[in-house]
Amino acid sequence: MKSLEQWARWLSKHEMPVLARTAHEVADATEREGCSTGEMARIVLQDSSMTARVLKLANTVFYNPTTQTVRTISRAVIVLGFDAVRSVCLSAALMDTVLRDGRHHDRVVRQMARAFHAAVQARAIAVTGGMRAPEEIYIATLLCHLGEMAFWCFGGQKADALADALDRPGRDPSETEHEILGFHLSELTLALNREWRLTPLLAAAIEGRNDPRATYIRLGIELAEKAELGWGHPEVRDVLERMAEKTDIPINQIETMAHMSAEQAAAVICAYGAPHVSRLIPTIRPMETTEQPESANLDAFLEPDPMLQLQILRDIGALLTEEAPNLSLLFNMVLEGIHRGIGMDRTVLALVTQDRKRLRAKHTLGLGQGDLMQRFDFAIPREEDIFSRVLETRRPEWFRNERGASVQISPVIRAVLGDTPFFVAPLIIQGRAIGLVYADRSPSRRPLDEESFTSFRSFGQQANLGLALLH
Repeated sequence: MKSLEQWARWLSKHEMPVLARTAHEVADATEREGCSTGEMARIVLQDSSMTARVLKLANTVFYNPTTQTVRTISRAVIVLGFDAVRSVCLSAALMDTVLRDGRHHDRVVRQMARAFHAAVQARAIAVTGGMRAPEEIYIATLLCHLGEMAFWCFGGQKADALADALDRPGRDPSETEHEILGFHLSELTLALNREWRLTPLLAAAIEGRNDPRATYIRLGIELAEKAELGWGHPEVRDVLERMAEKTDIPINQIETMAHMSAEQAAAVICAYGAPHVSRLIPTIRPMETTEQPESANLDAFLEPDPMLQLQILRDIGALLTEEAPNLSLLFNMVLEGIHRGIGMDRTVLALVTQDRKRLRAKHTLGLGQGDLMQRFDFAIPREEDIFSRVLETRRPEWFRNERGASVQISPVIRAVLGDTPFFVAPLIIQGRAIGLVYADRSPSRRPLDEESFTSFRSFGQQANLGLALLH
């Protein structure tokens, strides 16, 4: 029989690696002072499906009540804020991981609907009660039954055995879990919380600590569960009265807020692309949900989008007018403009090392970005090499990879980048090149063109303008 920690490690490594990786990356970004917004934008942009989800949700009333149109991830981070984008990332990763067909799919879907409903209710109560960090309360509430959802998805024969035992009349769920597994599923949630470094607030809520924020979480969970009995049920009224007492707000206003929050939760789940889950959330008014087609495969090669290019250039301009622009976010905007706006398959922002002997990737975006991040690390080549030339002349170049040309690339670099043409532009501070921006269409083998090169130079110029202002 697997121990609790063995279950947590097995789920992380074999069954839920995408969610585990997202959780780790989000935790790392949270811990990096001063660059969390840029880190979060990169986490999103690494996954084209996640990019589509975040942009869609960034334009919903729930996440963006100002109704500012958001077309770029960098703008989403600015408009929504780090915490909101963080909650979208974890929510999307959770939904993608657990909403798979399986023997216990109905249990998972029911628990997922209840989790989203509880999270929205807890967030609303926290905002109404003036509680700090409502998005953290949302995330902790959403994940309070993570162990249960993971187990019912991937528990195999143990899940079958537990389901059979729970279906017998008169069985106590808590005692049955311990009898079959040797632990409670809430303990599995705590183990995954530790393994993935999710949030200390999650542990506070499950363990019943005397934390005001944990109280909001428990109220949200209880309301979501009781509402399934019907909004007119006495047990629902009891929870609403306790909410009113906690927030010092009249019961009729709390009741209206709870009804609106239920509708918002259903709408948010629809926006995530799971209308069948949203139907399980009890709402006063029936939700009109339509089956949405699956998003287009955004891993396909991106075509140039002049309007998106213009939007990102405007966003960069707005960023540069701020009193203290975020350099990490500037770099993200430049790479996003080149990748999503110009339609380049791979983009790299590389910096010269302090001893000026090597050129090393700092940020990457596009296909194969993880591999490129590790391998784009070269000794500064000889003078006739294209990279050396751009660093020396401080001018953008379109490397056409033509035989007999006066400028080539070394075999070492060619082994990493391939033999297709590419664009490269210098990054400059006070007349000195400190790095390069690189872009190609190597994976798709699509041709480069003058219009794309002109757009590429524009983003390179914006990067250098930002560097000059920041310096």
